Formats: sequence, structure tokens, C-alpha cells
Amino acid sequence: MTASGERTPGDLELVEVLTVKPQDLLLSVLDEAAAAVSALERAASRLGRELRAVQRGTGRKSRAGALCSRRRELDEYVLSLGSLASLTNSIATMVSGSPTDEGGGASALISDLSRHRAAVITAQGAEDPIALADIVEEVRGTLRRWPELLTSLRRSLSACFPSA
Repeated sequence: MTASGERTPGDLELVEVLTVKPQDLLLSVLDEAAAAVSALERAASRLGRELRAVQRGTGRKSRAGALCSRRRELDEYVLSLGSLASLTNSIATMVSGSPTDEGGGASALISDLSRHRAAVITAQGAEDPIALADIVEEVRGTLRRWPELLTSLRRSLSACFPSA
């Protein structure tokens, strides 16, 4: 630094910035989404079983306590469903201008997942373990169709970013 407080080139630190190609970044997001779908399916299966077991529990007070203990997990589950729908919608919109592919699959799946997410929130408020179990089992059915959608988006991304 000079006497007047100005910086000299020797005072500056080197900052390295690593960049990644947009296509590679988006493909890695799709890979993460695929891993999340698998985890969400397993969680739905387990939650469905546990919620049905809650219903078989003894007494209303016991059921309320068991439901309360799962509330945080259900909240996180709903948040994850919303994130998956949002991410998929964003990529589908980016590659095609709208969240629809040739068969309208992206739009329908995103809509289904959003509907299930809202239903979980409603059933949670009603403290109805059977309704919650039914909904998370329906979510599994929707999630089973997600890998095909992610594969379609991957192909579309490759077409958007031809190799240079």
C-alpha cells in the first residue's frame, strides 16, 4: 500500500474461480434429483408403514403423540417434494420453454406431486394417519415415474447444449 492509502498490484491477492459448463451443472442437478427420487420413494414406503402402525396404536392420546413425533419428518418430506417439483419445473421450462414434453409428462407429474404435497399438508393438519399413509403411498406411484422424466430432460439438455 502506498503512503496515500492506495493499493498497489502487489497488495492484491490471487483469487481463483472454478467454473463449470452450464450443461455439466444442470446434468449434475439431474443426477442429484435422481438420487433424491430414490430416497423419497424409500421414505414414502417407510412413512406409509409407520403411519398405518400409528393408527393401530392404543388410544387417541397415543396416536396423537406418535403423529406429533413424525410431524417434523413429514414437514421435511413435503419440503423435499416441493423442491423436486420446483427443480424439475425449472429445468423443463429451460429446455422447452414450458414444463411440458412431447406427451405432457413433465407438466402432469409436477402437477401430481404438487397435489400430493398439498394433500399431505391438509391430512397432517387433520391428524389423520390413514389419510397420510394413503397419500404417501400415492406419492410413491408418482415418484416411480420420475426417473423416466429425468432421463427425458437429460436428453433435452444435451440437445440444448451441443458439444463444441
